[in-house]
Amino acid sequence: MVFAFLFFLPLFGFGREEVTLILHHHRFIVETARTVSEWTEGLMHRKTLPPDRGMIFIFPDSQVRYFWMKDTPIPLDVLFLDESGTIVSKREMEPDSTKLVSSDKPCDYAIELLGGTIKRFKIRAGERVERLPRRRLPEKSKRT
Repeated sequence: MVFAFLFFLPLFGFGREEVTLILHHHRFIVETARTVSEWTEGLMHRKTLPPDRGMIFIFPDSQVRYFWMKDTPIPLDVLFLDESGTIVSKREMEPDSTKLVSSDKPCDYAIELLGGTIKRFKIRAGERVERLPRRRLPEKSKRT
């Protein structure tokens, strides 16, 4: 029983760091994705997502980012942000699509939220997301 519980933890997002972001005076609780494996998994295989939940992808550098919806059965919106938290572009994504969507400009963060959030809050490029988590810089190797 314990094994089954531990096996399914990643499918429900438990065990990941969560942060609270502010957008349009609304709080969103988002899981953090800081590693390549976390970026790759994203919100795949989730069958539901509450309207105030999501995931923030924290990248080590600024570049154009590409997303797809393979194995993601719920619609998602993605916001692409620069290092200050300003939205540089936004996209609406269809469930289970392998079509790539990209940021218009280099970005440092991306936030996936339940599909329809962009329309519901009338989110526009140029708006700012508050309370972004800091990037963790790679540790410098120690010389002996």
